[in-house]
Amino acid sequence: MDTQFEEMRKQMEMLKSKLDKQEIINEKILRKSMRKNVNNISRRYTALVVLAMLMIPYAYYIFVNVMGYSIGFWIATAVFMLICCGYTVWNGKDLYSGNLMEKSLLVVRQKMALAKKRDNQWMLFGIPMLILWLAYFVYEVYQKGGAEEVHTLLLASAFGGAVGLILGLTIHFKTQREYQEIIDQIEEMTE
Repeated sequence: MDTQFEEMRKQMEMLKSKLDKQEIINEKILRKSMRKNVNNISRRYTALVVLAMLMIPYAYYIFVNVMGYSIGFWIATAVFMLICCGYTVWNGKDLYSGNLMEKSLLVVRQKMALAKKRDNQWMLFGIPMLILWLAYFVYEVYQKGGAEEVHTLLLASAFGGAVGLILGLTIHFKTQREYQEIIDQIEEMTE
């Protein structure tokens, strides 16, 4: 009887050891998958920051030098771009941290959920700011060229705005989906 009990105890220990190893392997696979999504979001954020920063001197050249719009309009554009950069860097600060994937899964989940929420909240600020910027743009065009130029530029801007809206929403929803994938993977692992 004692030998059977001892044999069962050894088998239970072996099974527990195998389960522990399996859990470690599953967590490594999970972290690798999460790292891929985090890297995608980080690259996207970096590209958006670089693009926004490049827009500042480009906007000066186009709006002030080429089109003759006011310095005030360029300053408004530059401030808007700087706010975009600042918010993007602030929201992605945890993603840029080299040790994010070494933290506990619950901490990573919490940070990803917060970043996802902030990314979503940006739309509540960004869209009204963009509408105000467009209104200022129309005002500048009207001041410079009159109603006929406003009409022509509005048609061109409507097309550009539609393309920009589609691209922006595509990027936003892809980022939201990748945040959600990370959150879902962690929840599956920790259940």
